[in-house]
Amino acid sequence: MKKRLTILPVTILIAALLSACQTAATPTPGFGNGFGNSAGGAFFSGTRPANFTPGARGMLNRATATPTLEPTEAATSTPTPTPDPTAGAVKTAQDYAAALQNGDFSTASKLVSAFSLMVAKMTASDAADALAQQKVKWSGFQVKEGQVFNDPTRYGSGVLRDQTALVHVLYQLTSPDPKTGKDVTEAKDELWPFRLENKQWLYNWNNVIDFKTLGFDSQFTAGLTMTPLQMTRYSDRISLTVLAQNSSNESIVIGQTNQILATFYFGDQKVDATPTRYVFERMRSYPGVTIDVKGLFTSYPESVEIVKYKDYKVAPWFNFTLGG
Repeated sequence: MKKRLTILPVTILIAALLSACQTAATPTPGFGNGFGNSAGGAFFSGTRPANFTPGARGMLNRATATPTLEPTEAATSTPTPTPDPTAGAVKTAQDYAAALQNGDFSTASKLVSAFSLMVAKMTASDAADALAQQKVKWSGFQVKEGQVFNDPTRYGSGVLRDQTALVHVLYQLTSPDPKTGKDVTEAKDELWPFRLENKQWLYNWNNVIDFKTLGFDSQFTAGLTMTPLQMTRYSDRISLTVLAQNSSNESIVIGQTNQILATFYFGDQKVDATPTRYVFERMRSYPGVTIDVKGLFTSYPESVEIVKYKDYKVAPWFNFTLGG
């Protein structure tokens, strides 16, 4: 009996120790990684965190375990800069000017648009020769700005249908005075037109922008027949080309001091042509007579009156509808 009593306390002690170990190894639901789940027992040692709550076996209190997210500024998108549609034209203007200043007219001619050469009835070789024959020195080129050119009456507002840009340039031309032989320098302030051909901006020879073929409507007055052939728009003027035919036996003069050569009508606006005097000899035809109106126009004239008298009211010699 004495032996059995000795074994019993030892057995009770072992059972108590096993029970204590099992209680310590069992995790408490609702605690762990600080986000309300029971993924593991997050015990801390050393310095206690600020939100530590005594008790609960040293774990983060459930009510304060979820971290507070600081508010952040809403993401703002940076707008993508709109590419300048005239940047290529400005670059070509700079290259063209550099070739002119260096006297490299062959390179300059390769920067001229095929469209403008077609209008001028020239080739690139012709353009190089023409530049070389001018006997002038180009200097002081500056590019001020580029702008898209558009005629809303022809292409639609805001639509670059004709692929034309204008570049504002400043430069100087030095050439010998024909009377004194001394060099004379002239300052130039111009708009150079450029056309997009085969994805390359090229200079329009003679500053031409575009042209419009007319309906060949002829009128006859005082022995003179006139037939409008074409309107050509440049960056500084519009030129009306007419066929003039003198079928009389006397010379006919138009554009005299008591006459207005022509008046162009752009809607409600009317603009007089550049004063020019023409002499048509008897029984001769003149297919390339040009009547100019100065300025940069975003539309073509709708009509024109040719040969008007200043001092008294009388019907003009010719009155053509141009179609605008």
